[in-house]
Amino acid sequence: MTPDASRYLALALTVALMALAWAALVEPAIGWKRNALQEATRAESNHLRLIQSVRALEQDRQKIRSAPIEHVIWRSTEGRALMLDIQSVLAELAQQTGVAFSAVSPAQSQVEREVETLALALELQAPLDIVLRFIKAVEQHQPPLTVEAATLRRTQSLNFDTDQPVLQASFRIIAITLPQQTQVAQ
Repeated sequence: MTPDASRYLALALTVALMALAWAALVEPAIGWKRNALQEATRAESNHLRLIQSVRALEQDRQKIRSAPIEHVIWRSTEGRALMLDIQSVLAELAQQTGVAFSAVSPAQSQVEREVETLALALELQAPLDIVLRFIKAVEQHQPPLTVEAATLRRTQSLNFDTDQPVLQASFRIIAITLPQQTQVAQ
């Protein structure tokens, strides 16, 4: 082998070794850095999104704290018992939606809550569309009433001229109230 050929061979081997070293060491390091930067960018984006969410929640919290509670909590009116007020509202909603109750009685809420509630058990028989209209009216009422539980069974449509299925429905409806000692103090 001539000295020029060995120099070219040495140069080619050096270039090949440098290319191998680049492929084995430098390229993975660059890829790792690129991935680390992408992860950091994603984490920063998530962090900024969380900060915005926290700010939005703080604003909502301030709105809730500054909102009047008259439309959220049931209070007795004109010295009447609160249960009578709730029964009258339910009777009005029933009349507006075309429902007739077959039974109304006090009930116990089955869900543990950190607030005071009054519960009523209602039973009725009506076509599906009327039952749905009644539920919607109850759920949209202010101060709020909540359908805590419902049992629906299809029944015979003896007294109804409708193409809708007739349901025998039982509801447990709750209302959030002021604690007993607060109502007595007022």
